[in-house]
Amino acid sequence: MKKLKGALIGCGFFAENHILAWKELRNIEIICVCDLDIKKANKFKSKFNILHSYSSIELMLKKHKIDFVDVVTTMETHLNIGKILSKYKIPTSIQKPFAENLSNAKKIVSLYKRNKTPLMVHENFRWQSPLLKLKEIINKEQLTKPHYAKISFRHANPVGYTNQTYLYDLKEYLTLDVGIHLFDLSRFFMGEAKSIYTVNQNTNNKFKGETLDYNYKITLHKNNKKKIYDGKPKKYKWISKPWDQIQESVINTHKHFIDSLINNIEHDTSGEDNIKSLSLVFNSYKSDKLRKEIKI
Repeated sequence: MKKLKGALIGCGFFAENHILAWKELRNIEIICVCDLDIKKANKFKSKFNILHSYSSIELMLKKHKIDFVDVVTTMETHLNIGKILSKYKIPTSIQKPFAENLSNAKKIVSLYKRNKTPLMVHENFRWQSPLLKLKEIINKEQLTKPHYAKISFRHANPVGYTNQTYLYDLKEYLTLDVGIHLFDLSRFFMGEAKSIYTVNQNTNNKFKGETLDYNYKITLHKNNKKKIYDGKPKKYKWISKPWDQIQESVINTHKHFIDSLINNIEHDTSGEDNIKSLSLVFNSYKSDKLRKEIKI
């Protein structure tokens, strides 16, 4: 396999996980980074030993042969970035949230479809090791599709928003930023939703927006027997708790992106697929506002 050369757009807090994850994959090299703030891009380039840094995407693409791009920027920039990358027919992975509204998400999908260019949304919760293991067990043990599931996410570590302070000012925050992961997991395990009912609350006055088994053990009860599976993430030098399963999932997500490109198959979390999860997000906000069930 020839070495694929990629570029990373966006040099903020979570981009560090992305670049470290790329370095774990064979035959992949991130040769360029790009950020509107050239000082940030230059610092990122030096810190992670990358060859080139830019503040202009078009200039970067004109100067280098790029096989794929990883976009790790905020959602309101994705449409404009997508216009450029799809024009150059560059296979793209875009960090979620995919877009700030369904209209822009559909526009991005349309751009890539028109230019026959692969597009994936970096929806990384489903690529966490314990969740992949659970999906494997369901298939291996030939279990029926789940009839009931309680999927929740909770942590007490504030680093996610203390390092991304712009999140404080988003009126639609947690369901769009974290809740979409849970909607994607619901679709991953249960299939498509027919309706949604949501009640939000805000327990942190700093935020304008709303707010919502330990040790990776998976227990299977079947035929009056109990089996315990271990879904622990793999250990890498740069990974640390409590973010280990999320950091490792970035590697798994990158790998799926590249494997799908090489095999010329559609990504599981394609842009078109992610629109279904985004639809749940925005109908969730509608449900909260109207205090009623919304049919999908």
